[in-house]
Amino acid sequence: MLECGASTSPSATGTATAWDGCSGVTVTYSDSVSNSCGGSKVISRTWTATDQCGNIARALQTITTRDTMPPSLRLPANLVQQCPGDTRTNVTGGANCFGWL
Repeated sequence: MLECGASTSPSATGTATAWDGCSGVTVTYSDSVSNSCGGSKVISRTWTATDQCGNIARALQTITTRDTMPPSLRLPANLVQQCPGDTRTNVTGGANCFGWL
Protein backbone atom coordinates (compact mmCIF):
# COMPACT_ATOMS: atom_id res chain seq x y z
CA MET A 1 0.00 0.00 0.00
CA LEU A 2 1.25 3.46 -0.92
CA GLU A 3 0.30 6.93 0.32
CA CYS A 4 -1.52 9.15 -2.18
CA GLY A 5 0.89 11.05 -4.35
CA ALA A 6 3.56 8.32 -4.27
CA SER A 7 4.91 7.12 -7.59
CA THR A 8 3.19 4.05 -8.99
CA SER A 9 5.68 3.60 -11.84
CA PRO A 10 7.36 0.19 -12.15
CA SER A 11 10.65 1.73 -11.00
CA ALA A 12 8.92 2.47 -7.67
CA THR A 13 6.61 -0.56 -7.35
CA GLY A 14 8.75 -3.27 -8.92
CA THR A 15 9.37 -4.63 -12.39
CA ALA A 16 8.48 -8.14 -13.53
CA THR A 17 11.20 -10.35 -14.94
CA ALA A 18 10.84 -13.34 -17.26
CA TRP A 19 13.01 -15.96 -18.93
CA ASP A 20 12.59 -18.63 -21.55
CA GLY A 21 14.75 -21.67 -22.25
CA CYS A 22 14.66 -21.25 -26.03
CA SER A 23 14.47 -17.55 -26.91
CA GLY A 24 14.47 -13.99 -25.64
CA VAL A 25 11.47 -12.61 -23.78
CA THR A 26 9.77 -9.22 -23.98
CA VAL A 27 8.00 -7.98 -20.82
CA THR A 28 5.24 -5.36 -21.01
CA TYR A 29 2.48 -4.15 -18.70
CA SER A 30 -0.91 -2.45 -18.86
CA ASP A 31 -2.84 -0.76 -16.05
CA SER A 32 -6.52 -0.72 -15.18
CA VAL A 33 -7.27 1.96 -12.56
CA SER A 34 -10.31 2.19 -10.30
CA ASN A 35 -10.47 5.52 -8.47
CA SER A 36 -11.87 5.97 -5.01
CA CYS A 37 -11.99 9.13 -2.89
CA GLY A 38 -9.46 11.89 -3.50
CA GLY A 39 -6.23 10.39 -4.82
CA SER A 40 -6.95 6.90 -3.49
CA LYS A 41 -7.01 4.21 -6.17
CA VAL A 42 -6.42 0.56 -6.94
CA ILE A 43 -4.25 -0.24 -9.94
CA SER A 44 -4.52 -3.70 -11.48
CA ARG A 45 -1.24 -4.02 -13.39
CA THR A 46 -1.16 -6.92 -15.84
CA TRP A 47 2.36 -8.02 -16.72
CA THR A 48 2.79 -9.92 -19.98
CA ALA A 49 5.87 -11.91 -21.03
CA THR A 50 6.08 -12.90 -24.69
CA ASP A 51 8.79 -15.11 -26.17
CA GLN A 52 9.98 -15.05 -29.78
CA CYS A 53 7.62 -17.91 -30.71
CA GLY A 54 4.55 -15.97 -29.50
CA ASN A 55 4.08 -17.93 -26.25
CA ILE A 56 2.61 -15.69 -23.55
CA ALA A 57 2.55 -15.71 -19.76
CA ARG A 58 0.52 -13.15 -17.75
CA ALA A 59 0.42 -12.21 -14.07
CA LEU A 60 -1.48 -9.57 -12.08
CA GLN A 61 0.06 -7.09 -9.64
CA THR A 62 -2.29 -5.03 -7.43
CA ILE A 63 -1.10 -1.58 -6.31
CA THR A 64 -3.21 0.30 -3.77
CA THR A 65 -2.85 3.97 -2.86
CA ARG A 66 -4.72 5.33 0.14
CA ASP A 67 -5.25 8.76 1.60
CA THR A 68 -4.33 8.22 5.27
CA MET A 69 -2.96 11.70 5.97
CA PRO A 70 -5.43 14.15 7.55
CA PRO A 71 -5.56 17.65 6.10
CA SER A 72 -3.65 20.45 7.79
CA LEU A 73 -5.80 23.18 9.24
CA ARG A 74 -4.63 26.74 9.94
CA LEU A 75 -6.91 28.93 12.03
CA PRO A 76 -7.02 32.71 12.30
CA ALA A 77 -5.73 34.21 15.53
CA ASN A 78 -8.00 34.24 18.59
CA LEU A 79 -10.04 37.42 18.75
CA VAL A 80 -11.81 39.35 21.50
CA GLN A 81 -14.54 41.77 20.42
CA GLN A 82 -16.62 44.33 22.24
CA CYS A 83 -20.37 43.67 22.35
CA PRO A 84 -22.10 43.70 20.01
CA GLY A 85 -19.28 42.14 17.96
CA ASP A 86 -19.38 41.21 14.31
CA THR A 87 -18.57 37.47 14.19
CA ARG A 88 -18.92 36.93 10.45
CA THR A 89 -15.86 35.14 9.03
CA ASN A 90 -15.12 37.99 6.64
CA VAL A 91 -14.38 40.02 9.81
CA THR A 92 -12.90 37.38 12.13
CA GLY A 93 -11.10 35.31 9.49
CA GLY A 94 -11.68 31.78 8.25
CA ALA A 95 -9.86 28.48 8.52
CA ASN A 96 -7.64 27.32 5.65
CA CYS A 97 -7.40 23.64 4.76
CA PHE A 98 -4.34 22.27 3.04
CA GLY A 99 -4.84 18.73 1.75
CA TRP A 100 -2.18 16.18 0.76
CA LEU A 101 -1.07 16.63 -2.85
